[in-house]
Amino acid sequence: MNMTRHALQHMRPRRQGVIANFGSLVSWQGLPGASYYSSTKYAVTGFTETVHQEVSAFGISAVVIEPGYFRTGFLNEGGSNRIRAAKPLMEEYKNTPVNVTRDRLNSVDNYQPGDVVKGAKVIVDVLTQTGVAEGKKIPVRLVLGRDAFEAIKDKIQSTEALIKEWEDIIVSTDHDDVKK
Repeated sequence: MNMTRHALQHMRPRRQGVIANFGSLVSWQGLPGASYYSSTKYAVTGFTETVHQEVSAFGISAVVIEPGYFRTGFLNEGGSNRIRAAKPLMEEYKNTPVNVTRDRLNSVDNYQPGDVVKGAKVIVDVLTQTGVAEGKKIPVRLVLGRDAFEAIKDKIQSTEALIKEWEDIIVSTDHDDVKK
């Protein structure tokens, strides 16, 4: 946030530039057992979307890059990238969504669908508006990977179902003088 604030001091007078932050698939859908990680990614997305609204009038873009699972060393055991809890509470979370997440991360390690080289090329193309992004405006969210695409579609559908089911209660809190 501080880096963005300082960079914008130089970008606003020039009326150009791009702020690019990394979110994640979990910017859309929290991951049981990774609440701290998930919440920071939600925060990065909210921050970036808001910055985009604040600076787009200056010709500045802000984009949050939201990759799905990419085949990196991030999940590798002993690679110092994947930090594990000192006391993992294995028994307490047995047969829970947290355990499912733990098992999934272990099984997907080194089998993630995303190709880092392809993803990096798309990111560069989008940020420079060249290659696959030629003639396109920089999006506020750059989603990468079929797994992210499918999870986001599921999230949208479940959110639509939720607000449809609860619409009467959602709008019941308005003052009586508010028009429908």
